[in-house]
Amino acid sequence: MAALYQGADASSPDKFLALKDVREVKEETTLDEKLYLLACEKASDYYMVKKLLEENRHGELNINCVDVLGRDAVTIAIENENLDILQLLLDHGCQATDALLVAIDSEVVGAVDILLNHRPRRSSKPSIAKLMQRIQNPEYSTTMDVAPVILAAHRNNYEILTMLLKQDISLPRPHAVGCECTLCNAKNKKDSLRHSRFRLDIYRCLSSPSLIMLTEEDPILRAFELSADLKELSLVEVEFRNDYEELAKQCKMFAKDLLAQARNSRELEVILNHTSSEDHVDKRGLLEERMNLSRLKLAIKYNQKEFVAQSNCQQFLNTVWFGETASYRRKHTCLKIATVLSVTVLWPLLSVCYLLVPRSRVGQIIHTPFVKFIIHSASYLTFLLLLNLYSLVYNEGMKNTMGPALEMIDYLLILWIIVSGCHTFYRATKVSIGFQAAPDLNENLKLKCIEKVWVEREV
Repeated sequence: MAALYQGADASSPDKFLALKDVREVKEETTLDEKLYLLACEKASDYYMVKKLLEENRHGELNINCVDVLGRDAVTIAIENENLDILQLLLDHGCQATDALLVAIDSEVVGAVDILLNHRPRRSSKPSIAKLMQRIQNPEYSTTMDVAPVILAAHRNNYEILTMLLKQDISLPRPHAVGCECTLCNAKNKKDSLRHSRFRLDIYRCLSSPSLIMLTEEDPILRAFELSADLKELSLVEVEFRNDYEELAKQCKMFAKDLLAQARNSRELEVILNHTSSEDHVDKRGLLEERMNLSRLKLAIKYNQKEFVAQSNCQQFLNTVWFGETASYRRKHTCLKIATVLSVTVLWPLLSVCYLLVPRSRVGQIIHTPFVKFIIHSASYLTFLLLLNLYSLVYNEGMKNTMGPALEMIDYLLILWIIVSGCHTFYRATKVSIGFQAAPDLNENLKLKCIEKVWVEREV
């Protein structure tokens, strides 16, 4: 380290920096001003502050003086929650430049209420010079981008946000990252870091759970959209990726916590089946049914894993899945296996029963997704079994003929294909109302199996 200072003289007068070179020395406060600021810290000194203000007729006491920390009397009263003294100071014309921001940052609800309801005395001729001097003040410029609503949303204070929104205080909407408007170009050219930080502050404000609850008709949908926007911003604003990802996670957890507030199955059903004007509702006949689960489908679309994996949501899905067969989950393993095997064997009879009496007790049981899944799986396994059985009973000695006569297995295969085709056509007509039908992989596999069998038969 000594080598770094070889050229410096130990007796040089520039060895130590004077205080006046570091910061500007402010004028020292008088004894009365010190007593005045000290009295603002204690609520019991209300009458002393009142006496000092009333005796200050000739302006000997600077009511806007500051202490060594740069705090004026209004700021000191707010930080110590002396609301009576704060009201007294405002009535006597004390300046409250950043008082509202200080009150919001300290989360003193009473002080915010007083400052919002206070109407300062205005002179008949406002001074432009004083306004410009205030704007050019470096201490004021540090808070120009921090609006009261933004700061209250950062603190996530529901009560303060309610007060501010009742005053019709607006909130600026952030522009897109690649916005080429005149304002964005000017801000980017002047200070790109400040512009990026301001956008981050706006999105941190919009992601506040309290603000979402107060301003949005559908808070869950807004949380989904915000999380998607923030995830996209994290890929563009790579310098602030961690901040945007944290905000996206906060929105996801907020939607999950809202779902956890459901007290019973009816409330949970209303939430998960809620449909807004912006939701893309499935048109496959589900609107006439009770369980369309449109909000759950929207959560899957926005990749809301926390929302879907929430315990209330999973319990509701299990209820919908098993339906009338809810007792199946409580049965012994042997009884579960016996139930599945019985449905697998009797699926043709159960299908006929459902076609004849769909509103009966048996029809309602068959209509549950759990039983329908077993029946569809058993039906497809039966189809594969018939194909394999057909290949086994095929007569190898009749390859050169025009083909053997149709047997019972052929008729069963044709019947199965016709019924499956009708079912697919019925679903396609439902889907074509609002959506384009996606290709069914199972149907493609069936057609390939049939094509392979008939090709082998023709060879």
